[in-house]
Amino acid sequence: MPEFQIQEALNTFDPFPEELKMFYHEIGFGFMHRAKLGKFNTLFDPMTLIYTNKQVNYFATPEIEEELKYYDIEKHLLFFKTISNQYLAIDRQTINGKNVIHYRGTAIEDSLYDFLKHFDFNRYYLNQLVDTVDYKQKPELKESNWEEEKKTLEKKYNVKESEMLIVEGRYRIID
Repeated sequence: MPEFQIQEALNTFDPFPEELKMFYHEIGFGFMHRAKLGKFNTLFDPMTLIYTNKQVNYFATPEIEEELKYYDIEKHLLFFKTISNQYLAIDRQTINGKNVIHYRGTAIEDSLYDFLKHFDFNRYYLNQLVDTVDYKQKPELKESNWEEEKKTLEKKYNVKESEMLIVEGRYRIID
């Protein structure tokens, strides 16, 4: 990745997430876990990071404006887009070498490293996180049904929790 792009992102956002800076220098950016339809989860390159968070040109969309309402641009940066067009944010403030990862205002991981480690280990990890947060943010749904539903699926189909996803507030078995 060209150093000038990394430097432009660092100059645009001060403070800049230390873990993201290190990731850009050591690995770059890229696509992760492709869907069958040719879509990818995307960790933004520095220029996309700038354009998305500043809503420049192509990135000045109602979709991004909607996502930004969950975050304070002075404290967070959208840095990741999922296959299903959900966005994740990273804390700009680095504490003990770590930057907290958020989804729609909810902290989902203590660091970028932990997020990437879990995401790499389990390709359904991100879907599970997003669905769980979305489900819990809907007051009309009762979380108490989760345990019963999970136990029923475990017994009936002889599956473990790691073989299930929460989709639209219900447990589903992973194919």
